[in-house]
Amino acid sequence: MIAQSGGLELEELGEIEFQWLKQRLEAEKVRYRVDREPCMSYLCVDRTTSTALLIEDCEESRRVAEEMIAMGFAVVPVEVD
Repeated sequence: MIAQSGGLELEELGEIEFQWLKQRLEAEKVRYRVDREPCMSYLCVDRTTSTALLIEDCEESRRVAEEMIAMGFAVVPVEVD
């Protein structure tokens, strides 16, 4: 949808789509504004009980993950589209 400012407004994009679009815009030297970047987040999973701690706030998720990593918890990278 074209906004009153004359710009194209996009709904929230996932991390992968956001990075793809950002690279294309920069390659074509197109000016753009980002109101809120998607964030990469951590999902804390307890494999012994098959439960997960879902923290939807990006900053809080990052803070908890950094504390857990500092305490020696394992990190397993997983990409989700």
